Amino acid sequence: MDERGSDIMVMLRVSLLKYIVWPALAAMLVGCGGADTDLRSDTLVSDAHASDVFPAVGQVWRADFGDFVFDVNFETQSTVTLGAVKGPNIGQTETVSYTATPLREGLFAVSWTDSGGSVVHVEDFQQQLVYAFITPKNGQPLSLQGPFTLCSVGGVSVDSCGATIVNDGNVTLDSQGPSRTAFPPVGQVWRADFGEFAFDLRFETAETLSFTEVKGPEVGRAQTVSYTSTLLRMGLYAVRWTDSGGSVVQVEDFQRGTIKSFITQSDGQTALLQGSLTRVQ
Repeated sequence: MDERGSDIMVMLRVSLLKYIVWPALAAMLVGCGGADTDLRSDTLVSDAHASDVFPAVGQVWRADFGDFVFDVNFETQSTVTLGAVKGPNIGQTETVSYTATPLREGLFAVSWTDSGGSVVHVEDFQQQLVYAFITPKNGQPLSLQGPFTLCSVGGVSVDSCGATIVNDGNVTLDSQGPSRTAFPPVGQVWRADFGEFAFDLRFETAETLSFTEVKGPEVGRAQTVSYTSTLLRMGLYAVRWTDSGGSVVQVEDFQRGTIKSFITQSDGQTALLQGSLTRVQ
């Protein structure tokens, strides 16, 4: 980074410290090349290479959430076209930029921002399931799930497109309650280390989470939020909450010791923060 870039970085740190809580702050610093310089693992490097082989490029997949359905056309490594095939916006399409982040084999977190808000799609190409974590521009965050079926490859249609159909009515994750599946970390404390920043996550109950900054500019600062968890694979969960810094979808891999945080801030932009996850209590 040149001298001008260093000055901008210092100014950014000073301004952000005044009003942004830890998730948004850490994510913004990573985006500017901050936290990854001190990360004691190859998580960022290995994930960057893995995202180059995102398997769905050139394919169209159908996400069925019941009373609305849309096709996801991965045109390139960075461009996706969304087409509504059922619901109030049927026939409408929108093309946006996306980022694919690998989680497990055949499992990716695909994030983008469209006209409706910010979206984190956890797409399971092996089990053909999709989990949608949506932060609308206006309103409360929404979580949905449904079947995810292949519709075309290289422009050639696939007969099984939409073979698994959800009856009318959205399948919401949140409506099923935070205890839909047992969440093993309840009663435990796990440390999320993002390099320049580290936080202890205390899962007090199946609904309440407290996190405390243990490394960074505001050591000792704590916050308590309500959260919900979704089992993605064995030992892998999507944990989500909303705090004063924005809406957070945190993919926590307790089996492999990694953590990926998708933070949608008040301006609607989503930042990705990656690090290690270890149990401390």
